[in-house]
Amino acid sequence: MSFFTFFFPKKRKLPKYPKPVWLRWLFAMLLFYGVFKYYNPRELENSKELREVVNKTTTTLSADNITTSFKDYRNLIFPNYYAALELKDLTPGEGMPAVCGQDVRIVYNTTVVGGDVVADNASIEAPRSFTIGEGQVIPALDQGIIGMRAGGTRNIVATLKMAYGIEKFARAGETYATDTRFSYGVELIEASPALPDIATTPFRIFDAFDNRQGKRIYCADKAHVKMTLWSLDGKKLYSSQEAGHEIRFTTGKSEVFLGLEQGVIGMSLGSTRTLIVPPAFQKTMRGNTPVITFPFPKEQTVLVDIEALP
Repeated sequence: MSFFTFFFPKKRKLPKYPKPVWLRWLFAMLLFYGVFKYYNPRELENSKELREVVNKTTTTLSADNITTSFKDYRNLIFPNYYAALELKDLTPGEGMPAVCGQDVRIVYNTTVVGGDVVADNASIEAPRSFTIGEGQVIPALDQGIIGMRAGGTRNIVATLKMAYGIEKFARAGETYATDTRFSYGVELIEASPALPDIATTPFRIFDAFDNRQGKRIYCADKAHVKMTLWSLDGKKLYSSQEAGHEIRFTTGKSEVFLGLEQGVIGMSLGSTRTLIVPPAFQKTMRGNTPVITFPFPKEQTVLVDIEALP
């Protein structure tokens, strides 16, 4: 090899395409997957009805300056904001997620994290029944099972303040250190009354991005909201502010229509949301007469613009 060729070797031409056939197929599949994901970023928006409603809704919002931009939504009846608990779903279950105000039956076991089994359990032979939000059981269970589906299992880790540190639920003859944590292995047997299947309706919760902090509205809390009702073609159907109405209710009490009752959970005071509310969610959870009635057009999906007030 000469001195010149050692420092200036002849450039080699790279093959235009990978030689192995399997590598070509791999590149083609990766390219196809990337294009598919790019053009289908919201896999949950897979129904024709939902796409049509969202498209029409976006136009309505733009035309009438309703508060929310549609960059985010919750594909659930409720958002789960209970940060005081550690939740880990082990098996998903079936049907609709349990929500604030439903009657539920569960089985569970209790242990001290890093310690012994606690004699506080419910078996298949004797399941525990209660209404979510009524305070009939410790908050770890009362709040922690929200979002579970029938047949699903979940592990809930809670502090003493969310369990036996509450005077009402203190265990006679037992004391725990203030930093004790408890682990609950829970299975949801059933939840009633039955709720509309969100997979077959366009019900959605859209959050505005104002990043407000402070107290949030949780299950069994009193809510005070300002509300505007819109048709999908942009017609204003109702405004609580213009009507001079005070909209106050307690979440989980079936006092207002289902979409509003569950739609306010997780909101911070002063924050805003827009709800897409189809007819199935315009009724109360238990089918009772609401304490406040609104002029819903017959069998039509509507927009509900809400602001959480002090």
